[in-house]
Amino acid sequence: MADLASAALAWTLSCPSYELTTRQIALLAIVCDSGMQHVRDLAGTLRVSKPVVTRAANTLETLKLVERVKHPDDKRFCLIAATGAGAELRARMRKLR
Repeated sequence: MADLASAALAWTLSCPSYELTTRQIALLAIVCDSGMQHVRDLAGTLRVSKPVVTRAANTLETLKLVERVKHPDDKRFCLIAATGAGAELRARMRKLR
């Protein structure tokens, strides 16, 4: 989690025009680094409630950095996955560390 915080801080300081919150950056980093994630799992990793994750994911989805993908085993659920643009942004964040 400390790496996510450092990456978020570096990104925020270097690219203030993008206007992502630390939580949004952390969520993007998790789905880029670990693959598709269920909202429940993201909430546990980030230690926040599911509605907090949903709001962050909504913003990232609007920015086309993540997308919702139907769960392969249970179509009632969606997973949060990084888009190509999200993965590219994560790669740029890694270079800032």
